Amino acid sequence: MLHSKAQTTVLSLAAERGAVEDLELEEVMLEGYRGVRCVESGGPEPGVGCDLCLRIIAIYILYAYKLIS
Repeated sequence: MLHSKAQTTVLSLAAERGAVEDLELEEVMLEGYRGVRCVESGGPEPGVGCDLCLRIIAIYILYAYKLIS
């Protein structure tokens, strides 16, 4: 989708900064093939935990701080 571009996750950026309020949409959303906008939520390594819960949290964070609508 992203033509081999590395994408920083929402959860890792929030952890680095200490606050989601400091994130900008351009930092977490990249444009991929045919204009598809991509956001990587992040989460645990495979087999470690429930990444679905973390995806839901990441989407909630994006909505709560009006990074997406």
